[in-house]
Amino acid sequence: MRSKNVVKYCILGILLLTTIPFLFGIPFNVIHHQYDLKNAFLRVLLYPLVETKWALGFSEEKFSKIKPTMTKVEVFEIMGKPLFIGEPTSSYSSYWAYTWDKNDKDSAYDVRVVYFNIDSTVDQVERSIR
Repeated sequence: MRSKNVVKYCILGILLLTTIPFLFGIPFNVIHHQYDLKNAFLRVLLYPLVETKWALGFSEEKFSKIKPTMTKVEVFEIMGKPLFIGEPTSSYSSYWAYTWDKNDKDSAYDVRVVYFNIDSTVDQVERSIR
């Protein structure tokens, strides 16, 4: 009888230890990082592997103010200097990355990127985990 209770409590303990990070981590990432549910789940799942380098003075509050059609000057006034400025592609004139892989080794990291159109206005704001 005692061994059944031990097994039952061990199983209960394992279930609690594996579900608590998801119960609290997903809502935290939705609120704090403003992720959708998919990216919030991925961040909880990959948390031990997430290695993000953030731009100096970066905040989610400031990043959430960036909207399509804003100019580069307006983005710079809100966010400051990006960590990385990407080269033009067929889709964008450039992009500004405010986060980057901390160790440049393809680890998981939080992505905060602003993509600009040919006319140098914001086309897309990316907030995800890679």
